[in-house]
Amino acid sequence: MSETLPLHAAIESILENASLTADLDDEAADALIEWGISCVRKVYLDAAGREDTEDFVYQQMRAIRKMMRAINKWAARRGESDLEQEAAAFEKLLERISKACGCLLPPMTGEQKRAFIEQHHAASPRQTIVDLRNLCQK
Repeated sequence: MSETLPLHAAIESILENASLTADLDDEAADALIEWGISCVRKVYLDAAGREDTEDFVYQQMRAIRKMMRAINKWAARRGESDLEQEAAAFEKLLERISKACGCLLPPMTGEQKRAFIEQHHAASPRQTIVDLRNLCQK
């Protein structure tokens, strides 16, 4: 991984990028940053021994940043649009999470997705982020 960004620099790139958490309060931003850093560490573990290490790390870091921006927007703005629009946004969000984290999310029916969305209308952005992360860790 000689040409790849060192792990500490990759983590710094998450910590220093204010656009990843711009719409969140401090508690929610901290939860999202913690999740992002966890994903970065996993990328570097998964990259070890790969022939395409540099490209793999680049693509995954890009996916992590996209995921974080999407979570930032979704967690901060949930409840501002109708349920159908939120369901479509949630579906895209789940795709970004799966790609960035390299995890298979548990299958969710449309009803389960709607329930998750409705449950988080009143939840804090931090709790929403924690619950999204927990989906990925099941």
